[in-house]
Amino acid sequence: MQFDWKAVWDRKAGDEPGDQYVVSGFEHFNNIDTEAIAHHLCRLCKIESGHSILEIGCGGGLLGRHLSSQFEYVGTDYSAKMVQRAIELNRFSAVRTDADNIIFKDKSFDHVFAFGVFHYFPDYEYAKRAISEMERVARKTVCISDITAESKEPMHLLYTEDFFPGYQISSQFYERPERRFTATRYLE
Repeated sequence: MQFDWKAVWDRKAGDEPGDQYVVSGFEHFNNIDTEAIAHHLCRLCKIESGHSILEIGCGGGLLGRHLSSQFEYVGTDYSAKMVQRAIELNRFSAVRTDADNIIFKDKSFDHVFAFGVFHYFPDYEYAKRAISEMERVARKTVCISDITAESKEPMHLLYTEDFFPGYQISSQFYERPERRFTATRYLE
């Protein structure tokens, strides 16, 4: 039986207080510097002024809150309640869409990224379709970060680096007990 992560995120969006770490599922990592992570993402992806960014799985807006004031940013989530909460907390643009069927046209954004969401996908086929969709809507860069290689949570999907052929692999953006990594593909 497949775990219903969407129900978890709907509940977090509807029941949790306005703490973005809790809403976004980082309640055990509320000491991470999300602004530093957003800056690291910008350097890695070579994001410059005037560039557009699409985030897959924006949650409560932990990273989007730092990006939306500097760039043309749109967050997405598959939970409509989470999208509503992200907009309430951050006042940035966000829409409901599935990662494996992104509602935007081809090459709509300069950069597309996902941070800490791939382990919540229902299966590896969904993840492959999500990667294909991210590549379809991106012009310059696709970055998938906080990819789970190890986890104490048995319901998380675990990945190896070879799941991301053609991607440059680098370390995670912050310290965690379990190993995670980042996969980046430069399209131009």
